[in-house]
Amino acid sequence: MGTHGPIRYQFDSSFFDVLDCDEKAYWLGFIAADGTVVRSALCISLAEKDVILLKLFKRDIRAEQPIKHYSYPAKNVAFCRLVLSSIPLCRSLARWGVVPNKTFSIRVPPVPPALFGAFLRGLFDGDGSVYLSGGTRFCVRINGNQSFLDDLAAGLVDRGILCRVRPEYGKKKRISVLTIDALK
Repeated sequence: MGTHGPIRYQFDSSFFDVLDCDEKAYWLGFIAADGTVVRSALCISLAEKDVILLKLFKRDIRAEQPIKHYSYPAKNVAFCRLVLSSIPLCRSLARWGVVPNKTFSIRVPPVPPALFGAFLRGLFDGDGSVYLSGGTRFCVRINGNQSFLDDLAAGLVDRGILCRVRPEYGKKKRISVLTIDALK
């Protein structure tokens, strides 16, 4: 806080009020994967190598806030963070299911069918990966809670994309994995 009160930065706090373009659907998918709502603020923290994504989001939401950079050399960790404080923004995100502690409660929001692909791209950029399975085929993988991935799988099957959802193996079995065999 400065000597005259907190610094106020401007941005489009109504950005997610209506989902009416690819950019908004993409960022909603990305935030569903990698965003956090704490109190009345949206926080996105990414590896330093992914700072371009925060710069693009800042551009689209017309944010003046600085991206802060953090480094912990002892742990070989460097990351960046953007925080947007706004009750209206958080209320809009809540209507789409992005709420505090969303990891195990979020469901696929009612994204307009024409924007589902953009939502999926954002989700993939946040929680997805591509890997080579058995040395012969590429697979797409997205992590999430079971209900979210079941909803997502239904949306993909409706579009002719075959996939499967299974619990993640290991210590934390509360996370599941959606897999799509991309190429054989």
